[in-house]
Amino acid sequence: MNTYLEFEKPIEQLDNKVHELKSLNDNAPSDNLLEEITQVEEQINETYRKIYSSISPWQRTLVARHPQRPKTREYIQNLIEDFFPLSGDRFFSEDKAILGGAIGAPVAASLGIFDVTNPGELFRPKGYAQSYAEKGSQDRRKTAEPGMEIFERFFLGRRGRPLKYETAKQDIPDLTPQRYAKALRSQYQDRGLLGMGLLKGTTENIEGYPEIRIVGFPVGAQAVGALAGGIAGSRTAGKLGLVSPVASRKSIIKGAAVTLAGSLGGAATGKTLNMAIASANRPKYLTTSDYMQG
Repeated sequence: MNTYLEFEKPIEQLDNKVHELKSLNDNAPSDNLLEEITQVEEQINETYRKIYSSISPWQRTLVARHPQRPKTREYIQNLIEDFFPLSGDRFFSEDKAILGGAIGAPVAASLGIFDVTNPGELFRPKGYAQSYAEKGSQDRRKTAEPGMEIFERFFLGRRGRPLKYETAKQDIPDLTPQRYAKALRSQYQDRGLLGMGLLKGTTENIEGYPEIRIVGFPVGAQAVGALAGGIAGSRTAGKLGLVSPVASRKSIIKGAAVTLAGSLGGAATGKTLNMAIASANRPKYLTTSDYMQG
């Protein structure tokens, strides 16, 4: 049964009407009823467009927190065969709220939420500020709350706000004012599909790579590659009999290694694709010799 938010009540009423009409048509089929069902379904689509074209920021938040939104386990069940979670240390217990596997880390790293090459700044991604920089600090690449910073980055999946252009350019030497402005417009002003801001994309983020944002989370070719490679690695491990509820600990570790290798390989492929797209998107400026010849 569907769950409707308060501002979706008009849709709920129309949905109920469709169910009643379909029930009547099941008992006594009628062309008139079928025509009426089609008309009400068109009304539902139009009502969706009207409601979601003018919802408030708080209503967007309610949609992002919808009780029927897809959860991690549902993504795994629909995308991955023979998934065997890595959980518990076999000495104490496990957190039921956390579902992990050998695909998770490469995908998360590829999303740009953290930068594995920057441990000195708690894996802060290039071009983005620490969430807990010292109050009044001019350089927001340093944090005053390491514990909270780690929690937000690795447990909540937040990568922070973009740095000021001058500071971001120190992280990303080839950053241009045009790319920086385009990335910020995409992040803060673009409302995406249906004007909700839940699904939107840009051909260039701050690092110059194409990116899609789903409910605020960035997804690029590298993350998609990491996920696809991890799925392929997981399937390979399953076919080899390395991951199953009765597998030995040694086999599980081998299976996790195969899955991790696939995920890392996919991330590398996605990274290469990112670089190719970014290179193609960069404007071609005339060289000095071109000016001389012209």
